[in-house]
Amino acid sequence: MSTEQIPLWVLPGMGATSEMYSGAWADLNHAQFINWPLYKKESTLKDVAFRIIDEYSISSPYIIIGSSLGGMVAQEIASIVPPEIVILLGSALDYQEVQSFLKFANKLIDWAPLESIQHLAGISSGNLGQQFQKTDPQFIRAMCKALPTWKAPLNPKVKTWRIHGEKDLVIPRPLDPETIIIPEAGHLLAITHAKECIREIQRLLKSA
Repeated sequence: MSTEQIPLWVLPGMGATSEMYSGAWADLNHAQFINWPLYKKESTLKDVAFRIIDEYSISSPYIIIGSSLGGMVAQEIASIVPPEIVILLGSALDYQEVQSFLKFANKLIDWAPLESIQHLAGISSGNLGQQFQKTDPQFIRAMCKALPTWKAPLNPKVKTWRIHGEKDLVIPRPLDPETIIIPEAGHLLAITHAKECIREIQRLLKSA
């Protein structure tokens, strides 16, 4: 079976839904864009990974892609059920890669009026704001608390590719020369530079 025939699971960012993969993403063959499961007090990224594996019946062979937090959870899924390939979109291998000002903001997450912020975002920030409004605030809080101790459970037998925005201010571009850099893109490259991301993904799958 070629990589172009293997099921492709695609995870969203923390405050997003599968709707972030609209428009051009329909050109990605065999891709299944999934949502975060209904929050049931998961406290770690691995807990969420087990939920996704169970609810979506993920099994080998498969390829997994994730944006931001979705890329981190994708790596946890890969450590449980090994895939053929992992592709990270603006994601991290270690929480230490996250911009320092966000680490400070994470410490305030218990006091942040998330519900009010989500309500305002849903009114004023278009489709992405509406996606953020739909995300369970308790899930956001739990993941923010889990991130400071997170490090990717890398499986050396699974190839992990990184596609990153040149101007990502959330997770600055990695120095690894193998990282694929999308010029002028920021942290939301899967939305703002969808065609470029898809082109690179397709290229990677053909070369695998």
